[in-house]
Amino acid sequence: MKERKSRKVTTLADIGRSLGITANAVSKALKDAPDISRATKELVRKTAEDMGYLPNQAAVTLKSGQGKNVAIVENNLLNPFYSVISDRIVSALNEKGFYGSIVFCPSEQMHYQDIVSRMPASYCAVISLVEPDDEVIQVYKKRGIPFALIGIRRESKDIDLYYTDDNHGGELIARRCLELGRRRPLFVTDSVSETSNRRFQGFRRTLQAQGVDPLYVPSSGNVDVTLEKAAKEIVEKEVDFVFAYSDYLAILLRRKLRRRKYVCPIYGFDRLSERYDLLEPTNSVGCDFDSLTSIVTDDIIQKVETEKREHVEKVFPVSLYEHP
Repeated sequence: MKERKSRKVTTLADIGRSLGITANAVSKALKDAPDISRATKELVRKTAEDMGYLPNQAAVTLKSGQGKNVAIVENNLLNPFYSVISDRIVSALNEKGFYGSIVFCPSEQMHYQDIVSRMPASYCAVISLVEPDDEVIQVYKKRGIPFALIGIRRESKDIDLYYTDDNHGGELIARRCLELGRRRPLFVTDSVSETSNRRFQGFRRTLQAQGVDPLYVPSSGNVDVTLEKAAKEIVEKEVDFVFAYSDYLAILLRRKLRRRKYVCPIYGFDRLSERYDLLEPTNSVGCDFDSLTSIVTDDIIQKVETEKREHVEKVFPVSLYEHP
């Protein structure tokens, strides 16, 4: 195994010296303390980003090069997809002598403040189900910390990308809709990600080629509001086929429609009920979870141990699953 090189660690004192303020003032600014002006906070934050600063405990581990703790970032504690894939990642890491720690990020995108406030532990790498913004990407690049993003196609060569063939997934469900003779389909999503857009585009393109134009219910920012709007649209427009962004959303929508005594085929994405009997059976498309998590963990551990930094982008094929 190649010996890892020691990296220079940026401290609060380093940032303070560059700005002519104390390390304590820097710390308070990064923690958004009320007695620090907004202008100073912005200046400190920008300087910290430029210098590649990370919270102290993480920096200590990076300096020693001995960390084996990988952060697994997610932003949904209710969707079982996150639990399933996080469990697979932790198990795969443990088999290779590494550890996985779940980090919750309560937004659609990971920002620099999330690193400072929610990721104080020592991490040698990050596997994220949440899209990082440009500032976060640059911080991890400067620190030389491997970053793998799952499920989202991001225009960046500075992080590794692992996502499903969402266009094809949408196409598969559209074909099934046509095979069933359905002519009034609807797509509903609770996500604003580009992943949702790819699923919808594949679905719509395939249907439109056969003269069918699907209805679309976008995310409102609140899943309950989105579901209520979708249920109302389905009943009023007599929708006869639904493609939901995820299995979780499909299950929730089916329950709402039952209360209205309305029944139609609902397909999701992730193939969760294929693996877990506890979940309500749901027709779905998705990839092989075991293959995805094994490849992601193998790749990121290789980068941690060898400092290999070539950009990785892998697309995983999907297939249709219909419960018995």
